[in-house]
Amino acid sequence: MVLETSIPGNKIAADTAKYIINKVNAPMRTICRYYSHVLEKNVSIRQGWLLTEAQAAFFASVMPVNISLCVRLLLLTWFVVALKRCRRSGL
Repeated sequence: MVLETSIPGNKIAADTAKYIINKVNAPMRTICRYYSHVLEKNVSIRQGWLLTEAQAAFFASVMPVNISLCVRLLLLTWFVVALKRCRRSGL
């Protein structure tokens, strides 16, 4: 025997979660529209995250001047991996 009840709290929680997710994703959708405009092709949210990660890895490896060679190599590796992930996603 299965009992199902409709609890209004569940719907409120689901609606609240959707609202929060939409608000958190709003800046990313703006960034994706920018990337779509620049690349002249549609960029999904996942591809937008991958492009943003590749840019962050690039700036992290280029901008700091006084860091050790090991750290710089790690950052460069992160950048190469991020570029490969972008490539695999179709960018």
